[in-house]
Amino acid sequence: MERSDQDKRSFFRFAFNEDWLNPQLYDLLLNTDKLSVESAAEMILNAAKSDEIRACGLDSVNSLGKLSLQRKVEAAFLEAGVSSLNLSSRWKTRIP
Repeated sequence: MERSDQDKRSFFRFAFNEDWLNPQLYDLLLNTDKLSVESAAEMILNAAKSDEIRACGLDSVNSLGKLSLQRKVEAAFLEAGVSSLNLSSRWKTRIP
């Protein structure tokens, strides 16, 4: 489990420059120590059906698409031997 957590942490840091434990990255957090599986499942289903969450989902997909494109461009520059442009800091301000 520790290896899995380390892999997730590393991926989030690499792909999104974020800490995967940051609660602001998530739309819904549940403490499963205090909820039954049935209660947690019901809360998740209700949240997933809400207009607010569905709208956030579209924004997230668009943002991930932009981040993916950014990483592809950065990889192309690195493959071409260009590594000191500091492009990500310029682009980061434009990605919502």
